[in-house]
Amino acid sequence: MQSSEKYMQDLKQWLRDTADSPMEEMSEFFTKRLHDYEEHMSVWEESYQVFAEVLPLKCQKILDLGCGTGLELDKIWQKNPDIEVTGIDLCAGMLDKLLEKHPDKPLTTICQDYFQYDPGYDQWDAVISFESLHHFLPERKKELYRKIYCSLKEKGVFILGDYIACCDEEEELLRTVYLNKRKQSAISENCYVHFDIPLTLEHEKDLLQDAGFVIEKILDGNATIIIASKWTRFPFPILQISTPCCIMIDTNKPLYSRKPLPLWSNITYEKERNPTMSVYSITFSPTGGTQKVADLFAGSFCPDSVYIDLTDCETDFRSFSFCENDTCIISIPSYGGRVPAIAVSRLRQMKSGGAAAILIVVYGNRAYDDTFAELQDTLTDAGFSCVAAVAAVAEHSIMRQFAAGRPDAQDEKELADFAGTIRSKMESGTLSAHLNLPGNRPYREYSGVPMKPQTGKSCNKCGLCATKCPVQAISAADPSKTDTQNCISCMRCIAVCPQKARHVSKALLAAGSMTLKKACGGYKKNELFL
Repeated sequence: MQSSEKYMQDLKQWLRDTADSPMEEMSEFFTKRLHDYEEHMSVWEESYQVFAEVLPLKCQKILDLGCGTGLELDKIWQKNPDIEVTGIDLCAGMLDKLLEKHPDKPLTTICQDYFQYDPGYDQWDAVISFESLHHFLPERKKELYRKIYCSLKEKGVFILGDYIACCDEEEELLRTVYLNKRKQSAISENCYVHFDIPLTLEHEKDLLQDAGFVIEKILDGNATIIIASKWTRFPFPILQISTPCCIMIDTNKPLYSRKPLPLWSNITYEKERNPTMSVYSITFSPTGGTQKVADLFAGSFCPDSVYIDLTDCETDFRSFSFCENDTCIISIPSYGGRVPAIAVSRLRQMKSGGAAAILIVVYGNRAYDDTFAELQDTLTDAGFSCVAAVAAVAEHSIMRQFAAGRPDAQDEKELADFAGTIRSKMESGTLSAHLNLPGNRPYREYSGVPMKPQTGKSCNKCGLCATKCPVQAISAADPSKTDTQNCISCMRCIAVCPQKARHVSKALLAAGSMTLKKACGGYKKNELFL
């Protein structure tokens, strides 16, 4: 096997030899090489077979990012010809060849930039990618991994087979050359070019864990394959990693954990730890909008925050106990200007122990009305110390045209700034002892909205909507039946339905859109309260 030293010498020589070679646009690069692509990629035959072997046993739906001509799919369909696949690639010629090879398979192809593709929420048993993501900077991959995590079903897997840098020197060298060549050629940020900028294994794992994944196994054979799973509930803390990189955990400490990694900064990673403080991200997010805001804020506030899902009906929230040295980031959507009643109930069950609370209220570009007042009262009555608050905008959970695409890049920056400001003031002891938040007492009346999801003919009674409903308003025995009195119109059942069989009345949607058009218009800003 070639030594790292010899490999780096050869790499540096190759970079010198190709210094004057222009970068090629990604789709054009592969279109030119379509005729011998499969022959060139046949070296990875063993790895394609591994992809087929490590899929979950009951895998039914796969999203393949950068699928090319589907060499990994050839092996997967040999093992299970009924698996439904959605394949995304920038090169239309590749997708045409994939369809030509497998005309009879349950296959959907999309010629699109997979960074722009919306993979949905709770949709896939597995997301896979082979030899594709090493062409992109870690900042872009971090964003994509978060979307992949949210799009997977519980216990779903992300299988990543990719080029891995042998050391920090290779990673930094290729990144530097890549950025310099783009700058010299004045290549726009939106143009994808074919140039390898792999991360080391540690840094690749960092990005995946930052998105919430658990690294189940790493196979370093014909190619490096990382198997990362989505567990929104798993034991914490991680005690050690042993060969072959399977995670060993302490099963006597049943906490919820999302283990992010420190922010990317010039190839250097440092973890900031405060042994006297634990940080918890407690979130109620049926359709993912509030979760996105919470993840952006918590990821900047503390890389090692522990995640607690307030929508989980199976959780005994009385088991959570905090202390005065803890900080709880509590993220709630505003429903009609109020806190969802089920979230109030579950927060009251927790033992606060005098922990500090940072309140995050997320709304769909209309208004948050009395949500802060109610949330602050709820937490104060439960013994929390409310020290700071953030109002944030996310895409409306029912009428998606309002605040579409938010939180966006500007929101991400603002939330990071807010997190830094609050953390700095907490550490310096300069926060006010009395947090004044907007809202009225008594709170505005809220009796819910008339939009209750209905079930269409395409329902196959899989029961996922019943399992995921935060208030158990859907019958597990017959998912077509919904308790409309108990339903809170959170729209999770619509978001998670793999058959797209759940919906609300188009007439009610149209009427609601007209009513809210003026109130939800414009670009409302996020707010910080100290």
